[in-house]
Amino acid sequence: MSTTFHGKSGMLVPADVSWAIAASSPSRCLTGVHRARSMVAAMPIGAGRPRGEQEVKEAVLEAASTLFAEKGPTATSLREIAQAAGVNHGLLHRHFGSKQRLVRAVHDHLAQRLAATDPFREATTASALDAFHALEGNRRYWMVLTRAMLDGELDDVLGSDLPGGHRMVDTLRHAIGDDADVDAGDAMAMAFAFSFGWLLLRDFIQAATGAGDDVPERWFAIMASLLERPPES
Repeated sequence: MSTTFHGKSGMLVPADVSWAIAASSPSRCLTGVHRARSMVAAMPIGAGRPRGEQEVKEAVLEAASTLFAEKGPTATSLREIAQAAGVNHGLLHRHFGSKQRLVRAVHDHLAQRLAATDPFREATTASALDAFHALEGNRRYWMVLTRAMLDGELDDVLGSDLPGGHRMVDTLRHAIGDDADVDAGDAMAMAFAFSFGWLLLRDFIQAATGAGDDVPERWFAIMASLLERPPES
């Protein structure tokens, strides 16, 4: 199996999945800008350019999240984000200060949106599969997180409070009790590891193992049976 290095992190990854993390070509970069512009244009903020602090911030976060997901923070310039958002370049510095702060703001913006979905609010064994599908449907979140890691920008993301993840662990711990065979934090870590691994490397995993499309359903069913099993006396 051929491998290649990506980003400032110097991580070695299978070449089969380089589509998910490779540096973007100029044509793909242009596509990302067009996509970001389209998403910003579709926002209900009135006609013309964004006006006022809140509208500007929202437009910038939407444009930046699309571009970061397509290209990664390192390959995306602040001027490119401003152009896609339809705002003056100086407003990015006024409202976000630096690209590092913008990366964190984008992560928090997407994470809060994901955490507001019903499965993530519930954080129970019964809602775990629905939470996976909610994550699957929020591609920008997991692509931004992955590209930030590969670009060496993950420290800025980890600087946030990550309230959604902490709340999910606490909610699950309350649901399964302190006497469960698997600790709630460990169970959530395994769920995240499976979810991100499957979403990013699904094609490679299926090609290498012959696994079907129902792997998430079967995996979460196994986890639920472990968590719901009465502790041994």
